[in-house]
Amino acid sequence: MEELTHVAFALLCFEIFEDLNPMSAVVLTIFSILPDIDHSSSVFGRIFRWLSFELEEKFGHRSITHSVFSLLLVFLLASFSKDLSIPIILGYASHLFLDMLTVSGIKLLYPLNYNSVILGGPVSTGSIEDRLIGFSSSIAIVGLKFFNLL
Repeated sequence: MEELTHVAFALLCFEIFEDLNPMSAVVLTIFSILPDIDHSSSVFGRIFRWLSFELEEKFGHRSITHSVFSLLLVFLLASFSKDLSIPIILGYASHLFLDMLTVSGIKLLYPLNYNSVILGGPVSTGSIEDRLIGFSSSIAIVGLKFFNLL
C-alpha cells in the first residue's frame, strides 16, 4: 500500500475508538509508515538510507519489519508510554493488516518460517484499489471528526 493509504487508514481506526488529538495523529502517522523502513524508496527509507539498505539487502521487503516479532517489539516499546501506547501499536498493526491485503502479502512469521506469506490479497500497491482505501478512509475521518457520525 502507499504511505498515504497507511496513514489515512490508521487515523480512521484510531478515530473510531478515541477522539484523535494532534500528538496521537503524529505518533500514528510515524508508526503507520515505519514498517516500510525496509524499503529504500519509503519515507523512512530515504531518511535512514543506511539502515534501509541493510534491512532490504539482508532480509528483503515485507519480512522482518512486517513480522509478528517486530509487532511484539513495538508492543514492548509502547508499554513504556501510557498515553501513546495505543497510537503506537495501532499505527504499526494497521500497516501490517493493510499489507496483508496486497498481492505480495507479508512474511508474518519471519524469521521462523522464511516463506510464510499471509493473506496475499487482491490489492496491488499504487492501484486504484489502494488509492480507494486511502481516499475512503480520509472521507470517513472527515465524517467522524466533523459531523460526529459515531
